[in-house]
Amino acid sequence: LEVLCDILSKLLHKPVQLEIVRLHYPFYEPNILANILAKLTNYIKLRYIFNKIFKIAVIKNPTKMIQKNRFSALPGYLTGISFNFAGRLPTQRIVPRKTVKTKNIGSVSRKKAILIETARFSNKNRRGSFSITISTGFYLANNIK
Repeated sequence: LEVLCDILSKLLHKPVQLEIVRLHYPFYEPNILANILAKLTNYIKLRYIFNKIFKIAVIKNPTKMIQKNRFSALPGYLTGISFNFAGRLPTQRIVPRKTVKTKNIGSVSRKKAILIETARFSNKNRRGSFSITISTGFYLANNIK
């Protein structure tokens, strides 16, 4: 890691410091999830991807957690994920360009999620262009008073 920092600092003529963070699940970071879904949609159908993510994702309802006074040791948790697929994906049948598929689980509203992150990936394939937009909502337990 230090060797990589030295090489990058020589190339960029600035001091470079890298921090590596282990990410256990890709759906906690929408940019990473958007890039993964862009690669997976080339050969896996959307319904299989949705089913897999919805089974793995642990989504909590913050209003129920506050009412029952159940607080976890985690500093925050996922309140919802929203997927938006627009355009022509390679594994779909031929559809109009304005076709938009939206799936969501949980809530990404501002009342239930304190932090909302959005990421978009756009690309072209042999059928035309497509865009993937992902929004994730997080609730931070430190803000409970």
